[in-house]
Amino acid sequence: MYIRILLALAILPGFFLIMRVYHLDTVEKEPIGLLIKLFILGALSTIYAYLLESLGSAYILPSFEDGSLSQALVEYFLVIALVEESGKYIMLRQGSWNTPAFNFQFDGVVYAVCVGMGFAIIENIEYVFAYGLTTALVRAVTSIPGHCVFAIFMGHYYGKARLYANMGDAGRSSAYRFMSLFIPTLIHGIYDFTCSSESEIMFLIYIVFIVVLYVFAFLRLKVYSREDAPV
Repeated sequence: MYIRILLALAILPGFFLIMRVYHLDTVEKEPIGLLIKLFILGALSTIYAYLLESLGSAYILPSFEDGSLSQALVEYFLVIALVEESGKYIMLRQGSWNTPAFNFQFDGVVYAVCVGMGFAIIENIEYVFAYGLTTALVRAVTSIPGHCVFAIFMGHYYGKARLYANMGDAGRSSAYRFMSLFIPTLIHGIYDFTCSSESEIMFLIYIVFIVVLYVFAFLRLKVYSREDAPV
């Protein structure tokens, strides 16, 4: 029974967020088969992340003084945030860029959230079964929404990139593709850096940061849905 509770707490928040974003896709619903494929690709991106993070921890982080600010910045912004977000982006691009269903800007958000939640749920299962019920409850309101927020911004800029690609504007399309990776990586890095500090002040900054970020992101999500347009 306890195992079932842990499993439910590990996966249900992610599926709830997928359904919330799917509900906001009011113009034209995306094919369920495509969304399942993207979710699976997101789950598989955890393998990519595990391998590259292991290499980064083994060969990059030892180049910096243990406990130093520079080591922390490299770890949280590059070894973790960039690796994880690039893995999601690669799967997002491979799984959806050329699909005929990608015909509205908000589709990019839906696709990115499916990929992001695929990653987050697999990661969450690992943490929840390793650390138990308290971790499950904390991550349900921190880490899982965090990955959803990263995906919202990735998907928004990704949809813009598709728009300009279809318009034949390769320069703007490339710029938005860059933003679709850079912005989530930056936010993810700040999230991990503030969360992992042992400073009480930094922890307060983390709490304020995620509250403001989540409110802003989910308000923007409604705007993105309302202003959806063909690509």
